[in-house]
Amino acid sequence: MACATQIFFLILIYDFSYISEFEGYTYVSCDTCIILLRSELEILSTGDLIVDRKVAGDTNDLKAILQREYTYEQVIKMADDIVAEMELVYESSKLPNKPDLEQINELCIQLVEMQGF
Repeated sequence: MACATQIFFLILIYDFSYISEFEGYTYVSCDTCIILLRSELEILSTGDLIVDRKVAGDTNDLKAILQREYTYEQVIKMADDIVAEMELVYESSKLPNKPDLEQINELCIQLVEMQGF
């Protein structure tokens, strides 16, 4: 599995465990975490990012999380399942092992210049 995925998932686990110590957990936070995990899975499997969750086809799940139709344990299971699928997809992913830092720097420079800085 990608190092970024491991770090990201550890942060999610910490965030969920910290939040769950209180009376309830933040469903918006859970919704966001599931969106991010699914987005990473999409990137790994297709190389594309689907920003519009209606197009991705998971708005019903996300609304159900926000409306508290899933328990904390169910959301964690959902996240675990996505990460397990990412591990499988990672092996066959066509993405490069390392980011193209030169291309990223060029894009950052272009974006800053577009803003007039």
